[in-house]
Amino acid sequence: MARFRAYSSDESDDDDQPQDDNVSEENPFDADADMEDEAEQESSEDSDHEEDQEHSDMHQDELMPLRNKTALVEDDGGDYDLVTPQREPSLPPQMGAALDAQRIRVMQTSLFRMPEEAENMRAMMNMPEQRSLRVLHPNLNRKHSRDSEGDGMRVDAREVRDLVYSVCIPPSRKYARVSTTSSVFKGHDEVSVDAGLSFGRSFRVGWGPGGIIAHLGALTAPSNKSATSSNSSIINLTSAPIYSDEKPRDLSIKLLQHHLSHSPISPDQDDVPFSSPSPLQLNFGSFASLFPTTDHSYEATLFRLGHALFDPINTRLGPEITVDIKNCVSSLARKAAFSAWLEHSVSPTVESLLRDANATPTERVWLLLTGNQVERACEAAMDGGYMKLATLIAQAGGDLDFREDIKSQIEVWRNDKVDVHIDKYIRRIYNILAGEKVDEGIDDWKRAFGMHLWFAETLDTPLGEVFARFSHPGAEGDGQFALLRLFADPAWSLTRMLKPSGKLDYTLAWHLYIIISRVIGEPYGEEEDEVEGHSPTADLLTSMYSLQLEQLGLIQEAVFVLLHLESSAGRLKAVKDLLARSAPLFDDWIIRGLVGSLKLPMAWVNEAQAIHALSLSRPFDAYKLYLDARMWAPAHDIAVRELAPEAVIRRDINTLKELFARFPAHERVEGWSIRGKLFVDYAELFSKLSEEKSPEETDNVTRAANRLISLLPDVVYDAVALDEMLRELVKVVDKGRLVASKGLALAAPQLAYVDGPTRISHLRAVGVKRFLKTVQVN
Repeated sequence: MARFRAYSSDESDDDDQPQDDNVSEENPFDADADMEDEAEQESSEDSDHEEDQEHSDMHQDELMPLRNKTALVEDDGGDYDLVTPQREPSLPPQMGAALDAQRIRVMQTSLFRMPEEAENMRAMMNMPEQRSLRVLHPNLNRKHSRDSEGDGMRVDAREVRDLVYSVCIPPSRKYARVSTTSSVFKGHDEVSVDAGLSFGRSFRVGWGPGGIIAHLGALTAPSNKSATSSNSSIINLTSAPIYSDEKPRDLSIKLLQHHLSHSPISPDQDDVPFSSPSPLQLNFGSFASLFPTTDHSYEATLFRLGHALFDPINTRLGPEITVDIKNCVSSLARKAAFSAWLEHSVSPTVESLLRDANATPTERVWLLLTGNQVERACEAAMDGGYMKLATLIAQAGGDLDFREDIKSQIEVWRNDKVDVHIDKYIRRIYNILAGEKVDEGIDDWKRAFGMHLWFAETLDTPLGEVFARFSHPGAEGDGQFALLRLFADPAWSLTRMLKPSGKLDYTLAWHLYIIISRVIGEPYGEEEDEVEGHSPTADLLTSMYSLQLEQLGLIQEAVFVLLHLESSAGRLKAVKDLLARSAPLFDDWIIRGLVGSLKLPMAWVNEAQAIHALSLSRPFDAYKLYLDARMWAPAHDIAVRELAPEAVIRRDINTLKELFARFPAHERVEGWSIRGKLFVDYAELFSKLSEEKSPEETDNVTRAANRLISLLPDVVYDAVALDEMLRELVKVVDKGRLVASKGLALAAPQLAYVDGPTRISHLRAVGVKRFLKTVQVN
């Protein structure tokens, strides 16, 4: 902690201050530890003062300098005056206690000062012509001293008293609106991956089911002005536009149809449908066959690369061939398949560059070599008049002796310093023939890797070793390069390559994961976060792709993707949630596809439709759908809360009976005996009123009515229906009391929920009953 400097000026230069040799080396305001060291070094100190190390050993006269200087001294009124201190005689010993108390107060002020005190004292001491009186520590490092370490400058504050200043509370921070031109959100209107960056200046996004956005006003880019004000209480639900064309939709439909045709669906151990791709039929080659050979799109090229790297290769070797020979032949066949893919992939780039009319003959030869079109390169060299060069190009990628000869020729050119006068494309061609600097002048990673594969390495070098020696800055982030890396390094995490392409397009990422992890299996597809066969990354990828298909309106395809979730409980919940969100789009064709092709239980579809019916305030339709789905609990709840009270109000006893007669197994319905059965008892009770009954049957009806009066208020939530039921039941009880047998004992009915007229009628019936009883007794 920095200490309080009573008399020092911050503006004075420490290096310009001369040190007075006559000034005492002891500082009475040092910490106690410093005074203990000084007491041991001073041999001339009084022995009486050496016993008490906590108090100062100096006298009053030793604190004063030998030269006359001015200093600020606080008077009794609290003001500071400039005075010239005079040398005073030593204080008597009895004054030591008062001096020590004063020292303690000054040290407290110095050690525990506030920043505001330092600022105020610095303003007062801003007097350069009047130097302050200071006592310097002998071990002071003047240039780099730190007061918090205890070696800072201290001053003689003998006359300084405690100073108290009010603590100023800083004002609260103000936030100003940033202009659009200087905002970080400018230029990121189309960044759908980061919704906060894309929509940050307009509103905070509230996402709903199926990619729905809940917002106020109209959705506009930050650079546009909206005619609709956002200061409104109307909440709009809008589906965020992710795709600007139909290409992702068409691609997803084509790939998923092929996937479904080779993925049988069957219930798992928990009786939840699960899709299991067929390893024999669903591979990269089957997906690559969906694209024509002339298609050079990214998707077609990616599946062809997977076919060359991962699909099985038929080497046509007999069983008598050893394993080493089979592995060698398989490696060469794999390398040849990849080389053919690479030539086919870079051919559009090479042909595009060859269309340049200003290209020289040597440049054309070099361009053809970057695509491994050696035969065409020889013809181009001969057409340009380079016959000898054509004979060398015909041996490109040859043995090591040929490469050493080319290297010797290049070295001769360098030694003779004539290489700078040779055409640069001739030099590049010779470097390619020598296997050195083969990727010079190539900006795309595919042609650069091809030059290493075709001309820098030998024929028997495995593809993995070629990849290990290759590096190109433009290769990172490319899905095809990531797939090649996964082949070269099976331990590389599959999660790194499962990133969406374009605007939240998970199509290729999901299909790659399914093929590599489910079809090919080990040793590929291992993930860092996989625990006991469950991969959270895979489930997240599956959920995101399903959401993408749901936003495109592909409900059946979205459900099919969710059937690949690994957890049975998660798969069940995800599919049911999707069906509930998509129920308004259901028609006969979609329902047949969900139940027939995807093997979903019809009960799941009925449940989703029942939820949708409830959202539209159609409880009877929801009741029937729940019954069709054999979901007794929600159907029972709807009947008790919505349908039965309405039947009571209409006095439709037959409908009331039918509502609860459709429950075939009452024991499966939770709360049946205290809810639905009460309505059934009510309906049966009124059905018996019109029948001729014996006195015993009348007593039973009266008891049943009295019991229902006490139970119905806890079951019926509709006030009108409850009032109707209690009024009729009270009438039954009152009528039964009049004709009841002598053995009938009834408790007084609870009339807390009965209206006034019914109570009056009940009291009248009770009075009549007592009157008749009195008459009979007399």
